[in-house]
Amino acid sequence: MFKIEQSKSGHSYAIYNGLHLHSRYDPEREARKFVASHIGNRTPDTAIVVGSGLGYIAAELRRRGVFTIQIFLSPFTYSAAVEHGDVAWAPESKQESSIDAVTDQARHNVDEAALRAFLRSQLSDTDSVGLEVLSWTPCMEAFPDEAEEALEVVVDVVRESNANLTTIAAFGTRWFRNLCTNFRDTRAVQGAAFSSKHVVIAAAGPSLEAAIPALQEFYHLQGEIWAVGTALRPLISAGIRPSLVVTTDAGYYALEHLNAVRTSPDYCIAAPLTAAQGITRRGSGLLLINQGSIIEQELFSNCRLPVTCVPANGTVAGSALELALRVCSGRVVLVGLDLGYRDIQPHARPHSFEHYLERQESRLRPLYGMFAARALEHSARISGGRRTTRQLDTYAQWFQRRLSQLQHRVATLGPSLLEIGAPHISHSELMQLAKENRLAVTAPHGVRTRIQKYSEGGSGDASTYRSAEGSADAWTVELTDLERSKTLSSMLGALETRVERVAAVTTRQQFLSLLHPRRSQSTHERPGLHAADIEVLSYLNCRGVLNCIRQASPTAFRAELADTVETVRTLLHEQKREQA
Repeated sequence: MFKIEQSKSGHSYAIYNGLHLHSRYDPEREARKFVASHIGNRTPDTAIVVGSGLGYIAAELRRRGVFTIQIFLSPFTYSAAVEHGDVAWAPESKQESSIDAVTDQARHNVDEAALRAFLRSQLSDTDSVGLEVLSWTPCMEAFPDEAEEALEVVVDVVRESNANLTTIAAFGTRWFRNLCTNFRDTRAVQGAAFSSKHVVIAAAGPSLEAAIPALQEFYHLQGEIWAVGTALRPLISAGIRPSLVVTTDAGYYALEHLNAVRTSPDYCIAAPLTAAQGITRRGSGLLLINQGSIIEQELFSNCRLPVTCVPANGTVAGSALELALRVCSGRVVLVGLDLGYRDIQPHARPHSFEHYLERQESRLRPLYGMFAARALEHSARISGGRRTTRQLDTYAQWFQRRLSQLQHRVATLGPSLLEIGAPHISHSELMQLAKENRLAVTAPHGVRTRIQKYSEGGSGDASTYRSAEGSADAWTVELTDLERSKTLSSMLGALETRVERVAAVTTRQQFLSLLHPRRSQSTHERPGLHAADIEVLSYLNCRGVLNCIRQASPTAFRAELADTVETVRTLLHEQKREQA
C-alpha cells in the first residue's frame, strides 16, 4: 500500500508496502546528506535522479544550481512529489487507484521507448561530460522491476552519447577535410528515384557465405541487391554485381573494398561527402547521402545537389537500411548482419584485407594464428554464441529497437549469428520477391536522364534532356567548376562567421547556454548567438569544446576557448588555401 505521512519536521514522506521512501524525521536533511556524500562540493552541470521518491534530492540539486532530470518509478510518487526538478518523467498509470490506497500489485512497466525518447530530447552528447547519475536506494528497492528497466535505458543513452562524442572527437576533423576534398572532385550527382522494388542488403558478416547460393539465384532472376562496402568482394567473387554499394567509412582503406571490381565498375555508390577521400570518383554513379551534420547542412543549403537524408549511424549496415526504407516501398531483406565473430572469423571471405595478413604469414606465424590473435584482442566477450564487443552489442541493440517497429517490412535471410527481431524469409519467398520486382514501378519513368545544369553565374535554371542507354530511373545534376568553387567558399565563410561569434563569448555560462538552448535563461543568452554556432565548433574541435566545459575557472575557460577557436581557424584557413 502507498501512503503519504507527515514527518516530524513537517515535510511529507511516503510509505510503500511498509518501506519508508524517506526519513520519517526530516526528509530534506536526509536529501542534503545524500547529495553531499555523492557529489561533495562539486556542481555538475546536469544530474539524472532515478527513483527520487518525492523529489527532495532534486530540490537539493537545484538549490546547488544543477540542471536536474528526474525519473520517477511510479505515477503515484510523481503525483505526490514536492519537487519535479527541471524536467521529469514517470510511467503512465493504468489504474483508477487513489494515492491513499495503492495495492502492492500496482506495478508500472517502464515504457523504454518513451523514456529513451525523453532522455534524448533533454540530453545532448556533451551532457555526458561530468554527468551525475544518482539513484535513491529506498525507491529502487520498493520498485525493483521499474528501477532495473529505467537504469538500463539511462545507461544505454549515456553510453551512446559517450560513443558519439568519442567518434566526433576522433573523426570530426577528418570528416570535414573529406567533405571539402570530395566536393571539389564531384562532377555529377544522381538523385534517388523512389521505387516499389524489394531490396536485399548484403552485410559482410560470416553468415553471408552460407547465403551466397540463394543470392546467386535471386540475382539471376534480376533481383535488386545492395551491398555495404566490405561485402562487395565476396559478392563479386560469387558472380553477383550489386546495383548499389553503400559506404560511409571516412578512412582511406575503405576504398580498398571498392577495388574488388578491376574493370569499369557498373554499380552506383551511395555515400556521404564525409566518406573516404576519392569516393566520388568511384562507381558508375554517385548518390549523395546527407547525414544531417551541421557541416553538411551549411554546404547543401548553398547548393542544389540532389541528396537523400539518412540519419548518421554507427554502422554502415544501419545507414543502408535507412536508405532502403526511404527510397523503396517494398520489403527489405538483410543478410550477413552478424555484428560479431564466428569463432575467429569476423567477416565473410574473401575479404579485402586478407592479402595483407597473408604477406606476413610464416612458419612461426601462421595465418589462422593471426586471425585468432586479432579475434581475442578485439572481441573480449561472448554473447549469445557469438564473439562480440561492447560496440557491436550497442549496434545490435539499435537494430533490435529499430526492427521492432518494422516487422512488416524487414526480414532476414539465412542462419545469422544474431537474432535482431526481424522475421526470417524462406528461399521460396525470396524468389517470389525477385519475380515481383519485374512488375515494380520506379518514378520517374523512362529512358531519359534529366540533366540539370547551373550557369556559372548561378542564375541559370534551364533543364536539358539527353538520351541514355537502357533505363535511367534517376535524374542527375552536373556542377560546373565555378559553381563548386562558389558553393565551397560560401560554406567556409559561413562556418568562419559562426566560429567568430563563439569566440566573442566571455563566460562559461554563456557557452553552456549555447550547448543547451532549451535550458538557457534570457539573462544568459547573448544576442546574435545560435546553438548552431557552438555545434560547428564541436564538430571541428570536439576535444577543445569538451575541455572548455571542464574548466570551472573563468580565466582557464577563456584561455581554453581561445585555443579551441584558434585550432578551428587554422583548419578553415587550410581549406581556404586549398580552395585558392
